[in-house]
Formats: sequence, C-alpha cells, structure tokens
Amino acid sequence: MDEAEKRIKEIEERIKKDEEGLNSLREEAGVSEDSECIFCKIVRGEVPADKIYESKNFLAFLDNNPKASGHTLIVPKQHYKDILDIPNSLASEMLDDIKKIGLNLINEGKGDGFNVAVNVGESSGQVVEHAHIHVIPRKQGDGLKAIA
Repeated sequence: MDEAEKRIKEIEERIKKDEEGLNSLREEAGVSEDSECIFCKIVRGEVPADKIYESKNFLAFLDNNPKASGHTLIVPKQHYKDILDIPNSLASEMLDDIKKIGLNLINEGKGDGFNVAVNVGESSGQVVEHAHIHVIPRKQGDGLKAIA
C-alpha cells in the first residue's frame, strides 16, 4: 500500500469515526432521522408535498387534510419526536418562520387571521411523531371552532 492509499484509508476511518460520534450525540440528544417518518420523507424529497416555504432548518407545506384552505404544517428538517425535543435556539427560529407563514397567508387572502396549533402526544391528537406546528388561516364566520 503506497502513501496515498494509506492516507485515504486514514481519512475514511476518521470519517466513519466522526459519523459514529455524531450519531451517538444525536441519540443522546433524542435527535435522529427516522427513515419511516412521513415528514422526514417529505423533507428528503421522497414523498411529494405542496411546499410553500423553506428556511435553513424548517420546511412548510400544505396539510393533506386541511381544516381550511391554506392550512400549513411547519416541520424541522431534523427529526424531533415533538416540539418538546426542539432546542430553544431552533424554537426561536421556528417562531419567526411561523410569523412569516401566517402573514403570507393573510397577504394571499386565505384569511384575516390565523391559528397556531400544536399537538404533543397521542392523547392530544398528535398523529405523526415528528415535531410540527399547524398554521391555520381563519376568516370571520368560517365555521371552525376556536382552538383555545
């Protein structure tokens, strides 16, 4: 084995070790990528979705079972089971993105206001175990019940 081949092998071993370390840190933090998670598949582009907004760490797309026209889900690109697992630094960014999406829905005429809804755990109605927030445009007299 010549010097270049040795160097390549060393680099490959370091990369593998770094990946194992990163995966270990993700597990400790409760963060992973779930290969079967529908939202992870949408983020990876494996499942189609009507994407309406994307930032560095979040993706927003139309809900496939909307409560109102424009009902949007915002999900972190990294898999977190629910919003309790999202680090505070990302939660702040998520709130900024929610505001942008809500204002955009109003500007598009989808509503004159909007609800922001979060379900944490099965008993609250969380169906997909990937953190997500609903942004639901509202109009006066739309027939939807208040969430809170």
